Amino acid sequence: MSWQSIGAWSVLTAMVFAGCGDSLGLDTQEHLAGSWNWVESSGGIAGVTLTPASTGETMTLRFPSAGLVELIRNGAFVRSSTYTLTPVLEEDSFGIEYEPPLLGFETQTGTLLRGDTLVLADGCCDGFVYRWVRAR
Repeated sequence: MSWQSIGAWSVLTAMVFAGCGDSLGLDTQEHLAGSWNWVESSGGIAGVTLTPASTGETMTLRFPSAGLVELIRNGAFVRSSTYTLTPVLEEDSFGIEYEPPLLGFETQTGTLLRGDTLVLADGCCDGFVYRWVRAR
């Protein structure tokens, strides 16, 4: 690959990220704010679907402030993590990077559906896709 090609890709990448930047601002943070109850997880190496009914567990994600998320399992606090939102190429989606990892992975791709459903997908082929609904 020539230096010109590398330069062109660098400019294109910068343009993509600049174009996505507005969608990751305060608006996404505001939509994440609050509590989200776990509905189901699907995937994993065995391709299973897990639900509160099948596992006997409940989980809640709480976003009390920008950059902070908490995991609650069966009503008890498990851990908190800081997070950063990052742009991704999929429209209406965002990357989320945790420090320390929250659900087993350091990164996930998130999508907000109709404002009341949050989908978080692990960044690995044998990871899970988690579906959460806004707590009322």
